[in-house]
Amino acid sequence: MKSRLVLLCFACLAALLASCTSTDDRVVAQVGDYEVTVGKIKAEYLAISEHARPPLASLDEKSAFAKDVVAKEVIRIEAERAGFGDMPEAIEAREAMLQNKAWQTFYEEQIKGKISITEEEMRALYDKQKIAYHLAWIFTRSRATAQAALDMIRSGKTLGEAAMVYSIDPSRSRDGDIGFRPLGTMPANVEEAIEALEPGEISDVIPYDGYYAVIRLIETREREQTDFESSRIGLESMLMTKKITDRQKELAAQYLEKYKATYNEDVIELVAARTREANRDIGGEPGRLPEFSEDELGLVLASHAGDQWTVGRYMERIATVRDFGRPSYGADAEVIKSVMRDYMTGEFWILEALDMGYGEREDVVAAADREYEMVMVTAFHDDLVKDVVVDDAAFQSFYDEYREQLKTEPIYNLAIIVVETRGEAEEVYEELLGGADFASLARTRSIDPNTAPSGGKIRETFTSTALQQFPDVHDVVYEMEEGEISKPLLLPPAWGPEGFMVIKLLMKEEPRPLTLDEVKTMLGPRVLALEQDKVFSMWLSEKMEELDVSVNPDVLSSIDFSTL
Repeated sequence: MKSRLVLLCFACLAALLASCTSTDDRVVAQVGDYEVTVGKIKAEYLAISEHARPPLASLDEKSAFAKDVVAKEVIRIEAERAGFGDMPEAIEAREAMLQNKAWQTFYEEQIKGKISITEEEMRALYDKQKIAYHLAWIFTRSRATAQAALDMIRSGKTLGEAAMVYSIDPSRSRDGDIGFRPLGTMPANVEEAIEALEPGEISDVIPYDGYYAVIRLIETREREQTDFESSRIGLESMLMTKKITDRQKELAAQYLEKYKATYNEDVIELVAARTREANRDIGGEPGRLPEFSEDELGLVLASHAGDQWTVGRYMERIATVRDFGRPSYGADAEVIKSVMRDYMTGEFWILEALDMGYGEREDVVAAADREYEMVMVTAFHDDLVKDVVVDDAAFQSFYDEYREQLKTEPIYNLAIIVVETRGEAEEVYEELLGGADFASLARTRSIDPNTAPSGGKIRETFTSTALQQFPDVHDVVYEMEEGEISKPLLLPPAWGPEGFMVIKLLMKEEPRPLTLDEVKTMLGPRVLALEQDKVFSMWLSEKMEELDVSVNPDVLSSIDFSTL
């Protein structure tokens, strides 16, 4: 009796699995010899970002989506037949995506996923943040360069002057000013050094998570904090960021040992010496690239686990870095080693992720395959439409069809005053209504180091589209006239330090109709793309008809996308 029950259970389980399998294997459409199954439709739907997935409730919506999937399959098949699947670029793109997706998944599970934040930690951070420290710094890759910067200051130069020579942080262009920073997010030894400073004082060289800093305390200010519960999300985010940094630093040290990273000291010193020589003019542009002979480019700078970094490979990578982030004036061997540690650590993350099997995960492989197909079909598309040209008649037709929409965007030039609390922002607003000069208040009251020196003026102009990324700001600015002052607004996170702002509209350029010549100049690539799309769409339509592609509505209607 017991054996019969066991067999019955196995039979039921097998039937259930067969049912699930057969459902996903049902054919939605036939493309030549290739079948587009329910499983394929589901996979394509799940590949869309969750927040962007359409509901697909009606049969018409499902059919439109399925036809898009079928069309993609037709293009893919034809691209492979034409030999585009063998493109080195497509194969390289697949491998790069496989590694990147494997690392992302590894990061989410093995680094971020291993971190927890406690209530006690959030409350401790909240208590630390009652005081904000206005700081300026010089950030370097070696103790020797940080010491050289400090010696330069002690010889009579300002921190800002020394930062322009030695700092690898973007704040170098703002006299090293990094704005107001609360405690609790920097390394403990750095925060201890900051707390020991008096306003105006400059620290000794401070180790900073593998780098080095010289810090000046400009001023301290009590912060008007919101209550703990309202701050909870921000506190958790700050703690998570810090713990992730600490975890990555810990793992990086382990991997440097595990993968036996070594340096060729003589070649390291050669690169450092050539870097110093290329940047010997202390007043010149930073990050000028050194030169090497062909033989020198082949020298091994560092190696790990059977892989080698030659001088040539190092130069290719360093050339992609912004000038101030490259080794520059006063670079020593430790600076070059620091750069190489960063580069090799990036490779260690990939090696570790692949070693743990993340490169074989179904979602990782699927993402890599999609990247491969995208590069392949894009090249196929471009080859198919490469002979399409846009003549004057096509431009005129486009202009006539879209004349009413062809207008310039509104352009805005803004100035802002940023303060920490809404109460301070209200005070500033009242002073401005009373006749205070906006630029003068910005220089004396604003805590934003990017705009305060210029009287609050934001260097970049904003188009209406760019400003729409910040809906609250856009809605206010859209209604303002030139010279008008806004009421206090919450500062968008991407605009500067946490706080509130008052806006002054310095300039507003109203939209106007584009001329035909402007359309040719400004929208030429777009018009060409439209003409190419017409040609490609005609080809695809003919190909779909040739293959007699049709979608099975009965199978399609059985898919419940809301449960995926």
